[in-house]
Amino acid sequence: MKKRKDDSLWNDRGYSLVEILVVIAIAAILVGFASLGVLTIYNANVNKAATTFESLLTASRTTSMSKGTDAGKLILTMDDGNLYGQIGDDGEMQLICNKNVTVYKNQYYSASDYDGHDVSSPWTTGTITIEFLPSGRVKDSDDATNNICKLIFSRGTTRNFEIILYRETGKHARNSFS
Repeated sequence: MKKRKDDSLWNDRGYSLVEILVVIAIAAILVGFASLGVLTIYNANVNKAATTFESLLTASRTTSMSKGTDAGKLILTMDDGNLYGQIGDDGEMQLICNKNVTVYKNQYYSASDYDGHDVSSPWTTGTITIEFLPSGRVKDSDDATNNICKLIFSRGTTRNFEIILYRETGKHARNSFS
């Protein structure tokens, strides 16, 4: 029995409009899930950077209170877009965040400067040393660039974390904003 051309599974009719719309809808859903996944990873990187910095601040303050200012000083180094932290001169350098997270630093000169989110210029290079006194408060530096009051960790406009260092007490707080 001969097959007729009309009975063939493969014919030259093309795709219907419904088939094309279904394929486009499936592709759009897959792209949406992929972008949510990437966004979640970036937000996790920002959160991890803020958490690591908080841990280093706490460890530095505790070490300074028990062993003295020099043993517990926190050295922050921004090198090629990567932020590293080290407790004491002999401590191990730890990666706080890589180039995927933008870091902003703010100096303060009065209590009113604690307010607001200044994200005008990212921190790109240099070293900051934060020293705690045995009482737990932050030791003032002769160099005004070392008198930071907060670091802001950011990845675009989706999720930002700021760690505020209260120099009078040596304690810190964490805020999240978009």
